[in-house]
Amino acid sequence: MSTEQERAERFLFGLSSLAEIGEVIFSNRSDFTTSLQWLLEMTLGMMRISHGAILLYDNSRRELSVQAARSVEQPLTIGIEPEEVDYLRQNRIIALSSPPAEFRQFLTRHSQEFDALDAELWVVLAVPEQFLGIMSLGPVSTGEVLEEWDQDFLAVLAHHISLVIHSANLLRTMRERNFQLRWQTQQLLTLAEVSAKISSVLDPEPLVEQILQNAIMLLDAHSGAIFLLESEELSLSSQWGELAIQPESVKNSVLMHVVEQGISIRTGTDAPEAKILGASALLATPIKAQEKPFGVLMVCDKESREGHILKFDETDEILLSGLANQAGVAIENARLYQDAKRLRQIEAEMMAAQEIQQGLLPKADPEIPGYDIAGISIPRGRIGGDYYDYIYEDAHHLGIVIADVSGKGTQAALLMATLRAGVFFEAGNQDLTVMVLHLN
Repeated sequence: MSTEQERAERFLFGLSSLAEIGEVIFSNRSDFTTSLQWLLEMTLGMMRISHGAILLYDNSRRELSVQAARSVEQPLTIGIEPEEVDYLRQNRIIALSSPPAEFRQFLTRHSQEFDALDAELWVVLAVPEQFLGIMSLGPVSTGEVLEEWDQDFLAVLAHHISLVIHSANLLRTMRERNFQLRWQTQQLLTLAEVSAKISSVLDPEPLVEQILQNAIMLLDAHSGAIFLLESEELSLSSQWGELAIQPESVKNSVLMHVVEQGISIRTGTDAPEAKILGASALLATPIKAQEKPFGVLMVCDKESREGHILKFDETDEILLSGLANQAGVAIENARLYQDAKRLRQIEAEMMAAQEIQQGLLPKADPEIPGYDIAGISIPRGRIGGDYYDYIYEDAHHLGIVIADVSGKGTQAALLMATLRAGVFFEAGNQDLTVMVLHLN
């Protein structure tokens, strides 16, 4: 077969391959990794190259990593600086056998990785204003050198492959944003449910525990705690998960700043502020009542779906602040309810004591010809300490007891009951001095 005929057939094959790439761009029939491997295999076959790889760029990590390969060891990553990314984005194809001067330092720094790639060409994968990665290609299996038209066609292939990668990136971003939107919507619904639920709990201790558990669930946290102010010091009220919380560590932590300044604080991972409390990353927000902080709600170590520890973001802070606001109202209401309940109990006890005390006083005054006798006790409060009584020794003798019991309230009433019992026990004693001494 003549060279011209072979070239024509390769050109026709290339055109049909471009059509297939177009289908890949607008089709979801296979996953991205499979499509990427197919694109690499198609390129290698069309260009008669034995081995190669597609390396995609991760901007957050500043590295290229192999995502599809033939006869190249994996995993393989190459760190790359922003200025090197800019240089690659401005080129189409780089011949590694005779690299430009600007690229030689990069080659030297990553000589081990380039030996593993065994590449002769680096074909840049990019769309306008965005660098996507590199297609690393080994030598042509026949030993021939790629002609200019081969390189031009390779650049066209790279452009179409870039479109596939860019489309996949856009689709992934859209799916992630949709997932985040659905997740945030669910979080808001959960927050509303939690707020309604905790408002119905009127016992402070289980209420605090429930608030903490819901906060951990809402933010996918691994652990957390609630602290409440007691005598100007933060005291641990509830804890969930493995945290090394000691009074001294709380006193010297950012939690005091949260409650003093009334602001939220979130840290990155492996933050010293979190480590002092036995965590890797934390988010803490004040619990307020009538705009005055009286506690701190803290969650620690947000977990990803893969089990990695993540830092809390602004959305997490908004959610936790919303929950803390509801928690402040619920805790304050629970405290007020418990105070009112205690007052009702005291009131009931006082009423019972009043009835008992009134039962200890005479029901009627004595009726003795020639005498008008009347007695009454009006306590200053509901229960008093004053006591009077009549003692009938016989038909011709009447004893009258008048006493001012020290104090007021229930204690005085109990003392009065004890005194009455003693008086009636000593009533038969004719010697008043002895009787008083016994009562004393």
